[in-house]
Amino acid sequence: SLDGMRETDLVFEKGRIYIRRSEIGYLVVLMALFVPIAMVRLNCDIVLPELRQQKSAKKLGRLLKIGKKR
Repeated sequence: SLDGMRETDLVFEKGRIYIRRSEIGYLVVLMALFVPIAMVRLNCDIVLPELRQQKSAKKLGRLLKIGKKR
């Protein structure tokens, strides 16, 4: 059901869930009702590039480890 969505904000009685799609997967943020969504979006904009870099570094590290075993 998330197919085609970039982001969604689900509001429940006791909290909210913010889901954001990226190239590497989905980022899910659980939060209270009073949290400003603009701040959550801003923090996601900051965190997602860092996560992409870490994932790329892990792939490179795995490749180098495989090369050492041979």
